[in-house]
Amino acid sequence: MNKTGSGSLSSIEKSLTLLEELSSLGIDYTRIKDLWSRINEELAEAKAASEDLAVLKSRIALMEGNHQEVPIQDQVDLAKAHQVLERELGDLLFAIIDVCRLLQVHPCTALEAANKRIERSLDYVRTYCSKEGLFPALLDPKTLEKLWQEGQRITYLKHKAPPSPEGEKVIPFSADIR
Repeated sequence: MNKTGSGSLSSIEKSLTLLEELSSLGIDYTRIKDLWSRINEELAEAKAASEDLAVLKSRIALMEGNHQEVPIQDQVDLAKAHQVLERELGDLLFAIIDVCRLLQVHPCTALEAANKRIERSLDYVRTYCSKEGLFPALLDPKTLEKLWQEGQRITYLKHKAPPSPEGEKVIPFSADIR
C-alpha cells in the first residue's frame, strides 16, 4: 500500500503526500515560475468552467421562469458542468498546495492564519453593527465593503502583521461609513 492509503489524512495532507511521491519519482515542478504559470492556467480553466455553469443555470432559470419544461439534456449538461467546475477547482487547489510545498509554507498553517484574519475582521463588522444598531444584511454593498475594509485594516494593525511586500502603509479607515 502506498503512503496515501490512509483514510485519516485530510485532503491537504493527502495532496502533500502525493506531491512528495511525485517528486520522489522526478515528476515535479522545480521552478517556482513554472508553478505560478500552472496556477494561472488552472485558474483560467476554473473560471471558464464557472462561466459555462452560470450560462446553463441562467438558461434553465429562464425556462423555469417562463414555466417551460427544462429538457433532460439541459439537466444532464448542468450536472456535467458542475462536475467539470469541481474538477477544475480541485486542480487549482492542488496546484496551490504544490506552490506552498515548493516555497516551504505549510498550506494548513497558511489557511488557518487566513481563517483567523477573516474571523477577526468578521467579528469587527458584527461588533460595529451591533454597537450602531445596524444589520449587515441590510447595508448597501458599498457601505458593507467599506466596513469590511476598515475591519481588515484594524485587524492588521492590532495583530502587527508584517509589512506587505509592496511596503504599503496601512492607515485605519475612520471616515463615517453610514
